[in-house]
Amino acid sequence: MDMRIIKMGGTVVYKELSEPIFLSTLNDKSLIVVSAIGRYPFLLSTDGLLNNLNEQITLKEKDRIMALGETYSAIKISSLLLSLNKKSVSLGIEEAAIVSNSNFTKAKFVRFDYSYILKYISNYDCVVVPGFIARDEFYHSTTLGRENSDLSAILYAKYLGVKNVDFIKDIDGVKDEKDNVLLENKFINEISYEKALEKALLNKMPISYDAIVLAKEFDIKISIKNRENSLLCIIK
Repeated sequence: MDMRIIKMGGTVVYKELSEPIFLSTLNDKSLIVVSAIGRYPFLLSTDGLLNNLNEQITLKEKDRIMALGETYSAIKISSLLLSLNKKSVSLGIEEAAIVSNSNFTKAKFVRFDYSYILKYISNYDCVVVPGFIARDEFYHSTTLGRENSDLSAILYAKYLGVKNVDFIKDIDGVKDEKDNVLLENKFINEISYEKALEKALLNKMPISYDAIVLAKEFDIKISIKNRENSLLCIIK
């Protein structure tokens, strides 16, 4: 499919809402996957939501709460795109395409539901969807495990036939380190899936481990970019 798949992290979402550097340059037909806005102590960040919960709740209720952050981000980013004269729409779990099992808080992908998504892609320039959250066959909110908004973006790319995902990150680059010492060549421009997975296991990649595993399996290139849309690093 001739479109961009874009993943926006929570810090990027937060900054774009006040100063839309990246979104103001967006001219391609795009599906945008968003994380929960900002970081703790921001109330609608994932940790902000979790830290306000009473412990006496079910996992099903916990997923309903955690879905609020990404849902809010999707609505706010779509609204911002409309203000920038882009034809945009945000989707909730009923219309978004990722269907999971009912293992709440650690749900696994089951199938991709094309019932609504293709219509929205056809009718809009930008379709904004929440990452990290899915629905089960009974339309209950589920979540795919912490840090797996990135995984959502790879799933959309796979099932929409897109071979590259742009990850927009609030970083200067991917650091080139050996034994925790920053090398003279400060940043990595390109890295293999295998090396990226090694770094992800050490929490030294800005992309989640599960997303890289899936990208490797599906042969989907990961392009890490900053808010100026400049390419920082390619994983392939």
